[in-house]
Amino acid sequence: MAEAWLTPTEFHNMLGRAGRPGLCDRVAQAVVCLPLDRAENQALETVERYYGPGVLNPQAPLVVSTLFSQIDIQKARRVLALDSVTYPTFRSVMDALRHVSGGDRYSGVLDVVDLLRKTLFCSAEQAPRDTVEQLVTRVLDAAAEEEVISRTTEGGRSTFKIKPEAEALIDTGTTWQSVKPMRRWLEMLPTLKKALSRPELPTEILVPAFVCSDDLWIPARTFCWEFGEIAPAAGVIGTNEDVARKELAEEMNKLGLAPKEVSEITTCLIALVDASPLPLPFEGFRRAVFYRLVAAFLQWLRGADPDDMSLLSLSRVPTDAGERTKQVEERSADIQESVQRSGQLARNDVLQVFS
Repeated sequence: MAEAWLTPTEFHNMLGRAGRPGLCDRVAQAVVCLPLDRAENQALETVERYYGPGVLNPQAPLVVSTLFSQIDIQKARRVLALDSVTYPTFRSVMDALRHVSGGDRYSGVLDVVDLLRKTLFCSAEQAPRDTVEQLVTRVLDAAAEEEVISRTTEGGRSTFKIKPEAEALIDTGTTWQSVKPMRRWLEMLPTLKKALSRPELPTEILVPAFVCSDDLWIPARTFCWEFGEIAPAAGVIGTNEDVARKELAEEMNKLGLAPKEVSEITTCLIALVDASPLPLPFEGFRRAVFYRLVAAFLQWLRGADPDDMSLLSLSRVPTDAGERTKQVEERSADIQESVQRSGQLARNDVLQVFS
């Protein structure tokens, strides 16, 4: 196997495992081992590579940390919404908060900043201290607004504490942008149960939460014919939406839901999809694509034939068997051509989502 240097971030992340705040009661040390036959030459190179210029050699290249995104650094003075914070920055601030708070203990912005000052990013002075402090403040305030972390305010000073929601995001590598629509749908369900006078809903009703997440929406949207449309003809949007909604209604009927219940759920789904930033080349098709994808996943959950699922990608569902075969073949060719133009996932790749 070919040898390769660790990146500076990988190196410092590995060394960081030697001692974890709150889990280690003494100063931790890490030993870097080098091959004996190359130790003399590589010792200096190792220091220069991972600790930057001016340590031993002023000409050594700058060590760059990815603790914070430069995009976020540049807008540190603005009031941020959590949706606009990149994942590296969100993860770094949340992880630092986890280490300085916990249990019943709340910590302030300066507590978080003081911990971050010990990182490679700050020791290499990749951003001024006041900029880091402003960015940490903005991220903590935005996370508290979304109730991902807890916040208390006393005497005009805010303190914060990590919550399981934030810990789950940083431990699983999941972005807030993907989780937010899921959470929105879960928050709607209690009201929906009350409106339907049902103590429980079919488990499959959780599917819309996943369809609304960026991680699923971005690749799966290419399954639908609308993805390749930019300027549809007049009248197509409403008619197409009706067709897709009826397909979804049929799938919900198969879950044992009455027509009135299906209508109530559809009303909530409209509110969900309208409030979610689900990108499409032509935004007017958002509801129809959403209905098609939810219906497709419901079909998959009940073990439907892949060809039947493919029908949901068509502009309308054919009733004649011959027409059905023809449209499936034509649609497959259209998708492949569209995929080649857009560089998105091929139809077969998209269908793997359902397999």
